[in-house]
Amino acid sequence: MQPNLFENKSDESREEGSSKTPQVPAAPSANVRRKLEDLKHAIRRHDELYYVQSRPEISDAEYDQLFRELQALENQYPDLRTPDSPTQRVGGAPLAQFSKIPHEFPLLSLDSEMDEERVLA
Repeated sequence: MQPNLFENKSDESREEGSSKTPQVPAAPSANVRRKLEDLKHAIRRHDELYYVQSRPEISDAEYDQLFRELQALENQYPDLRTPDSPTQRVGGAPLAQFSKIPHEFPLLSLDSEMDEERVLA
């Protein structure tokens, strides 16, 4: 007998696996909690060195790796994600040596626009 070429294998595997209980991640260990806090501390330190003191100590790739590792842990253990986590912030405080400059046109975010005509305007 020839296999049915139009059979959807993903439906089959979903049906087979549907009787299984979904895997719930175990409660985070003390080591996981410590790693998460260490990553937050390291990222904040490197943010300060890079953005405020203009003295980076690690490469952008190394920083990105730390950030991705923190994101992965927070995704695996969402209860450990806190509002003050580096993954939950946008930007930082402006430096005192920079003065405000008025813009001729407002600098608006294109990400929040849903209408193509408004984006192109």
